[in-house]
Amino acid sequence: MECKTKNVAVRVLEATPGHKLHRKSESLDSAYFTDRVYLGAGDSPDNYTEVSEAEAAAEIRRREAESESCG
Repeated sequence: MECKTKNVAVRVLEATPGHKLHRKSESLDSAYFTDRVYLGAGDSPDNYTEVSEAEAAAEIRRREAESESCG
């Protein structure tokens, strides 16, 4: 085994203040919301979109309420 140290450039996508990012291919009811995405070699900023923090928070509250009613 060999261990190497390399310097690499990392592309970071950051949400506009007051917004959250999520993957476009995910519907809002299953999306993971975040402030920052570290893009991999095959990933593109075009794969992500923003929603307002209020919309993301409302969706998270809806999911929590739904999971509580199922349990």
